Amino acid sequence: MTVKIDWLIEGQIIYHYWSGIGTIEDIIYVNQRTLEFYQEYPDRPLIHTIVNAVDQKNTEVGIQSGRNAMPALDHPQTGWIIMLLDNRIFEFVSNIMLQIKTKTRFRIRKDTTEGIKFLKTVDPSINWENANWSIIEQFKIESTEDI
Repeated sequence: MTVKIDWLIEGQIIYHYWSGIGTIEDIIYVNQRTLEFYQEYPDRPLIHTIVNAVDQKNTEVGIQSGRNAMPALDHPQTGWIIMLLDNRIFEFVSNIMLQIKTKTRFRIRKDTTEGIKFLKTVDPSINWENANWSIIEQFKIESTEDI
């Protein structure tokens, strides 16, 4: 599994890129990094996340163990989580995982454009002019190089 995580918009939107086969170690890593990002902006009320899992092929993680490895979902700074998926099984599993013991705000969309369109409707305070659009393509290229 390859997972990349960084700011799409510093202090406002975290971007993940997942590919290959997901592991519990990947989820633990992403959770830890997310909490570190929150600590960088302790006064920011909500930080949103775009999780691009369109290229994720499979997962070795069970629903309960995956959810238990993500305490960041319960963090008060967790804003909207937009999952980009094009796989019905992952959609089903993600829906269940994000609903267990949480009131996570999330939506599943098919691509980045749809995810961003949704975020623009729910949070007009996002400063899109500061977006680092290059990480979207960069993460995809780096992930293919890692194979």
